[in-house]
Amino acid sequence: MQPFHSSVQNLKLVHLRSLLTLLGGQISGTKSQLQKRVFDELNVAKLALHARKRGSNSAPIRLLSIDMGIRNLAFCVCDIDLPATSPDTTAVPKVTLYAWHRISLLPPEPEGEIPPTASENFSPPALSRTALNLLTSTLLPYAPDTILIERQRFRTGGASAVQEWTLRVNMLESMMWAILTTLKTIQGGGPLQSSPSWEIWPVNPRQVAQFFVADIVGISDGKKSKSKAERGKAEKIAVAAALIAGQERREIKLTIGDGVQSLVGSFLAKLTTKTKRQAAPRQAHATPTSVLEDLEKPSEIGKLDDLADCLLQASAWVTWERNRRELLKLQKAGIHYEALVEWIGRRK
Repeated sequence: MQPFHSSVQNLKLVHLRSLLTLLGGQISGTKSQLQKRVFDELNVAKLALHARKRGSNSAPIRLLSIDMGIRNLAFCVCDIDLPATSPDTTAVPKVTLYAWHRISLLPPEPEGEIPPTASENFSPPALSRTALNLLTSTLLPYAPDTILIERQRFRTGGASAVQEWTLRVNMLESMMWAILTTLKTIQGGGPLQSSPSWEIWPVNPRQVAQFFVADIVGISDGKKSKSKAERGKAEKIAVAAALIAGQERREIKLTIGDGVQSLVGSFLAKLTTKTKRQAAPRQAHATPTSVLEDLEKPSEIGKLDDLADCLLQASAWVTWERNRRELLKLQKAGIHYEALVEWIGRRK
């Protein structure tokens, strides 16, 4: 048996779960299932191997990350320079935040006319047009190589009832998957000028939360689930702020693109205003004044959690791929049990 395989087999359950969290894998299941899942995750690249040509042969990989919603859909576009496959494991991916938006997919209400009913706005004919327009007019013009779509749940908080709004977002999610898969299958038909080569991935938001705020997810303190959800949102917003301010200790280097400076300024300014009224989720995530002074502060940008979610989803995905590549090098080098446990501890 190879040293790496033997090392994984000898890992304790807590180490297996930590390792899978670092790779973006699910952590539920028996020990044997988790061991198999580690090798499954190692064998699947999470980012496209080659970037689409955008005027340069050395173009970075472009990642589109979507946080699903209808009233509040958020997305970000990141350009990613992955470190070359070399023995230098200290190199980190360089991520440039190219675009970052939160939009509403609801049609504007016409003045002087009776607004359409909810059943009309969310009927299959109407919602399918909305999904198609969103993709072909707003998202796909960014020419992404990898597309992440937040995976929707059918129930919230273990409730037996399925809310109507949840069904609508699930229907939109399914339509987007169908459209993207169809456009890719028909080899450049429809509104696209060339053969699409993107890869599409569903992302479980719980795995992203476990990666960034493990101390918030899954805690049992007797409080209502709503309270835990609110604290989880606040924590994720704080982590996103720390990430764009250069304080978050994750294995990526995030640069703010010129076209996003204004929105980033608004995000940090609103968070700073909120934390003046209440204690920040974590002192370590406080936004430095120097960063705020260097960024523009335009008008109100609305909810912060959706913007934070799509950014953290992209950041987690890049870090998971970075960890996967580094672990493959360690596997090739024949890493032993003690060194593997130490590596897991450093990456947590």
